[in-house]
Amino acid sequence: MKTTNTALDSDAEDKGCKHSSAPTLKIYPDTVLRQRCEPVEQFNGELTDLVDRMFATLRKHHGLGLAAPQVGITKRLFIAEIEDHSLCIVNPSLELKSYYEYQIEGCLSLPGKLVDLSRNHQVEVTGYNLSGSKRHHQLKGMWARVAQHEIDHLNGVLIRDYVDPEVFDLPGCFRSQTLFPFKTIL
Repeated sequence: MKTTNTALDSDAEDKGCKHSSAPTLKIYPDTVLRQRCEPVEQFNGELTDLVDRMFATLRKHHGLGLAAPQVGITKRLFIAEIEDHSLCIVNPSLELKSYYEYQIEGCLSLPGKLVDLSRNHQVEVTGYNLSGSKRHHQLKGMWARVAQHEIDHLNGVLIRDYVDPEVFDLPGCFRSQTLFPFKTIL
């Protein structure tokens, strides 16, 4: 995946975004990716504009999900878009609901890296929409996986944290041997 010095995405308006300015994607080892995010306190036009710009970035990089720290914002917010359905959750909390299953994951902030990671197949995510109304989402399969991945970002956790650090930088895909990160970031 490539990054550029410009924050403009000339294709954003063509893809249904209200604003053409897509924030620059942060790539590991950028320190913002390791910060624990603070709750969003104001639900206003600035938040809506940020979400529009995040969707532009997500589409530009062909991702499924994007958390605010991946664009340099340390707030508890993530977006997802799968098969033309989109979701935005502000100040999410997560409850695991079912069995675990392995699936290979990548990350826009760790280009070229893949981890065969065990995640819960079904979750309940509680949070707020852009208007500040509380919402409960029952998510399964890929939606549940993306939500767990993005909420990890909000806590400063990356997919690399589920793999032995001595092997992560080697080429290839690695299977996680744990349900929890090797090193918990606080």
